[in-house]
Amino acid sequence: MSTVRLPKPITLLGGNDSISREKAKDAATSAIIMQYPDAEIERFDPEQYTLSIFAERMLTTSMFQAVRIFIVHDVHTFKKDDLDILTSLFPYASADMFIILETDRSTKKGRKENALQ
Repeated sequence: MSTVRLPKPITLLGGNDSISREKAKDAATSAIIMQYPDAEIERFDPEQYTLSIFAERMLTTSMFQAVRIFIVHDVHTFKKDDLDILTSLFPYASADMFIILETDRSTKKGRKENALQ
């Protein structure tokens, strides 16, 4: 039986190749789910709630799911306040909470992306 390598608790997927980003995200979530079959995936939807409410959900321990995967799209569009909220969560990422951040910008350039590295 081969061992599956889990992604780091915080993963930043960047670049303008959306197909490669999607494959990388699928590989990361698949690795987590293979190790933790009951893992739950939650996606940030700015039309449903603010990032601060989503952050509270991330920090609130789930009664039913031991491992959770949080996916946040388009982090390059976030304002400074939202970036501050997002980066404040990083110390809490652990073996039971994975955060996958996506941007269609390069992860090597730009003020907002550098704040996330």
